[in-house]
Amino acid sequence: MENIAAVKGQKRGKNLKEKIFPKTPQAGPGDVFGPVWLTDEPKEARSLLASGECVAFVLTQENRGQDLSGISWCFAPEEGVPWEQDPVRAIGQEELYRVWQRRKGLPWHIADTKRLSLRETVEEDGAILYEIQKDAQEAGFVEPLEADPAVRREKIRAYRSFVYGFYGFGIWTVFLRESGRVIGRAGLEIQEGSEDPFLGFVIHPRERRKGYAGEACRAVLEYGFAQLDLPVVRARVHRDNRASLRLCRKLGFRAEKEAPTPDSAWVDFLLRREDFSCSGIV
Repeated sequence: MENIAAVKGQKRGKNLKEKIFPKTPQAGPGDVFGPVWLTDEPKEARSLLASGECVAFVLTQENRGQDLSGISWCFAPEEGVPWEQDPVRAIGQEELYRVWQRRKGLPWHIADTKRLSLRETVEEDGAILYEIQKDAQEAGFVEPLEADPAVRREKIRAYRSFVYGFYGFGIWTVFLRESGRVIGRAGLEIQEGSEDPFLGFVIHPRERRKGYAGEACRAVLEYGFAQLDLPVVRARVHRDNRASLRLCRKLGFRAEKEAPTPDSAWVDFLLRREDFSCSGIV
C-alpha cells in the first residue's frame, strides 16, 4: 500500500515539479503531513524555498554540476526505479517524510526494539535527561547537559539544528514503548580527532541491570550500519567501568589494544560492520 500521495504533478521528467504529501504507516485517517515540493530545477527549488516551502531536490544527469547553493536536501533516485514514472518511489517515502519533519522542527523516530523506542531529543526532554545524567557527567559517556533550564533548552535546540541537521545522527532519547517514559540516551557522536562516530549511552540509575543499555545500543548500531552505511563504530570506556566494558565486548567491540597503558584511564574499542550481528530490532 502506497504511503505517499503525489498531487499536482507538473512537467514530468526534466523540469519536474511535484507536490507531495508524505504519510507514515502509523498515520491516522485524518493526519496530513506536508507538502514537500519535489523538483529537479535549481532555480525552481530556490524560488520555492524563498517562499517558505519545504523542498526536496532531485539529482539527475541533466542537473549534475549545477549550482545547488542554498538547497539542503538533495536525493539521487534509486537505481532501477523508473524516475520519470514514479519519482516518489524513486526517492523513498520515509526520506520525504523526514524532510518535512526537519522543516517543521519535529524529531525523527530512529528505531524500535521489543521494549524501547529511540527518537531525536527535544527541548522538553531536558529536565529528565539532566537528572538521569547527573551521576554520569564526569564519566564522559555523552555530552553533559546544563543545570540551568534556559541554557539547557538553548543547547538542545542548537544540537538539534547543528548536529542532527548536519550529520543526520547524534545522541538520541530512549524511552519505554509501553509507557512513553524517558529512561536515558543512546546514539552516535563524532569526537575530536576521529572521523568515525563513537557509541554513547546513559540509562537512568533506577532502570539499570534490566538489559536496556544493551537493547538500546544494539538498535543504535543496527541503525548506524544499516541506515547510515557506516563501516566502523568506535567506543571509549573508562577502564574502571566494568559494566560498560562488558557490554561493549558483548556487542562485538574489540579493544584496539589488549590493555590500556598504565597512564591511560580509557579503553578504546572498535566494531566493524561485518563483525556486528543484530537482534532485538523490530
